[in-house]
Amino acid sequence: MRCPNCGQTTSGDYCEYCRYPLPRVGPLRRRKPAQRQAVSEAKALKKAAKEEKLAKDTAEREAKEKAKREAEATKEKARREAEAAKEEKLVQEKAKREVEAAKEKAKQEAETAREAAEREAKEKAKREAK
Repeated sequence: MRCPNCGQTTSGDYCEYCRYPLPRVGPLRRRKPAQRQAVSEAKALKKAAKEEKLAKDTAEREAKEKAKREAEATKEKARREAEAAKEEKLVQEKAKREVEAAKEKAKQEAETAREAAEREAKEKAKREAK
């Protein structure tokens, strides 16, 4: 308590510094039962409002987290599908190159066989001509 005379913080019946008599604090004022009930109801309403706000905030936070998880899962699924499509495209391109290479090889073999047949025919014709 502060002394009303000198302003120092003190205790007891008189100020320790200036010996000024300190006013006594009166007895606590008792509330009437209706006031007590109103106060307790107000406290209960505040508590309920606080709990409701907390529950609402928690629900909003959980909803945001769930949406975030779902978005991440969708993003991951799309990434995997894109990778699979890319791999499939690479496999198709490789198969196409292999088919083209096989066609080219067959074409070269046919050309070589045709040339060999022509040479052989020329040699045979030469031998017959002799």
